[in-house]
Amino acid sequence: MKSIIIGAGDVGLNIARHLVLENRDVVIIDSSLERLAVVNETVDVQTIHGKGSHPDVLERAGAGNADMLIAVTQSDEVNMVACQMAYSLFNVPKKIARVRHSSYLNLVKGHLFTPDNMPIDVIISPEAEVAESIIRNLDIPGAFDSNYFAEGEIALIGVNIQKKSPVMNIALKQLTNTADIEFVAVAIYRDGRVIIPRGSDHVEEGDEVFFVCRSADIADVMHLFGYESQKKVRRVCVIGGGYIGYEVSKRLVKRGISTRVIESDKERAVRLAEMMDDVTVIHGNAVDRELYEEENLGQMDAILAVTNDDAANILATVLANQLGSQTVVTRINQANYMPLIDGLGLKKVVSPLEITASRILQHVRRGFIHSLHTIHEGQAQVIEAQVTRSSKLVGSHLMDIDLPDGVTIAAIFNSKKGMILPREMTIIREGDRVIFFSSVEQISEVDELF
Repeated sequence: MKSIIIGAGDVGLNIARHLVLENRDVVIIDSSLERLAVVNETVDVQTIHGKGSHPDVLERAGAGNADMLIAVTQSDEVNMVACQMAYSLFNVPKKIARVRHSSYLNLVKGHLFTPDNMPIDVIISPEAEVAESIIRNLDIPGAFDSNYFAEGEIALIGVNIQKKSPVMNIALKQLTNTADIEFVAVAIYRDGRVIIPRGSDHVEEGDEVFFVCRSADIADVMHLFGYESQKKVRRVCVIGGGYIGYEVSKRLVKRGISTRVIESDKERAVRLAEMMDDVTVIHGNAVDRELYEEENLGQMDAILAVTNDDAANILATVLANQLGSQTVVTRINQANYMPLIDGLGLKKVVSPLEITASRILQHVRRGFIHSLHTIHEGQAQVIEAQVTRSSKLVGSHLMDIDLPDGVTIAAIFNSKKGMILPREMTIIREGDRVIFFSSVEQISEVDELF
C-alpha cells in the first residue's frame, strides 16, 4: 500500500514513522528542504520537494498509484486543495486532511466535504482531538491514559503502580478472579517496553498497567488499584491560550466548570477575552510563581499546561505540583521529552502527535476498524474491529484461534450482551466488535484475521 503524506512537520513525520513500522510504502512532500532533511535522517521514506497541492508535484510523488493521501500541513487550504487534486486528477481512493479553522470544521456535518464539492474522506482536527483527550483525563482521577470503545461502553485505562498500591505482589489471575468486577489487564509498560502479561505475572512498583473494563466500572477498578475517587472538578486553570487551550476552554465552559486562561501574548489574551465571555483571561507568564500564588492556582481542582512550548509546560507542571494542585495535565509534543516524565512528576501527559496518529491510523486500516489507540509512541495499538461474515474469527471458540505472538483479545462487545470478557469457550459471532491489543510488528497479521 502506497501512502503520500503532504507536510513534513511533527505530525507528518510521526505518521510516517508509524506507517513505516507497518512496512508501508511512504512518500513525504514538503516545500521546506530543511524539514525534508530531518525526515531523511529520521525515517526510511521517499521525499519530494515542492508544494503538495500542485499537480506536477503529486505526479512526481506517484499519486496515480497511491492508495491514500494524507495532507497535514499547517495550511487548511493547501490540505483541502491537495485532496481535491488527488481526487480529480489521480483518483486516489482515500483522502485525509488536517483542518484546524472552525469556519471549515463547522461545515463537516454539512454538504461541503462530499465528492461533488470537496472530496475529503476524513477530516482530522488535532486540536479538537487533543481537547477531548484532556477532558477525558479530568474525568478519571489517577489515570494517565484513557480511551473508549464500543460507543463508549468499554474503556481502556492506564494507571501507574505506586509504592503502596494494594495490587503489589498479587498475581493478575488472582486479582481478576477475586474481584467483584470484570476487567482484563492487557499490557504492562516496564523498563521501556510493552509486555503482554500472563495470569501468573505480578505488577511491580513503577509499572504502567493498561486495563479494559466496562465504562460503568472504571471507578471500582481504579479503587482496586489504590486510587480513591476525588471531588468533582469545578475550577480549572488553562495555561496557554492557543488553539488547544481555546478548544479545551470551550468544552470546560459547556460543562459548567469555572475556567481561567493564562496567556503570555497580550494580543492573543485580548482576543480570547473577546471570544469567550464566560472565561477569565489573564495576561501573564506561564511559569511565573508569583502569578500562580496571586491567582491562588494551587487551590484549583485542575491545571492544564497546554502551551506550544514543551519546556514551558513541564516547568508549569512542576510549579503547579509544588503549589499542591490536585490534578495537572501536561501537553508534550516532542518524543525526546518522554523519558523525563516520571522523574519530573508528570502524571497526566497528552501527546498531540500520538493522538493524531491514532486517528489517522484508524482510517489506514480496512473498513472494519471502528477505533484505534496507540500506546507509548506506537509500540503497541489497541484496535476495535467489527467481525464481518467473511472473517476467520466467525464461529470460532477463542481457544481455537491461533493468534500471533504479541496479540491478545482484550474484550468482545455484543450488541445484546454488552461486554464479554475473553474465555477459552467464548464464541465470536458476526457483528461482534473485538478489542485487540497488538504489538506494532503484528498489526498486519491482525488485519489478516478479517
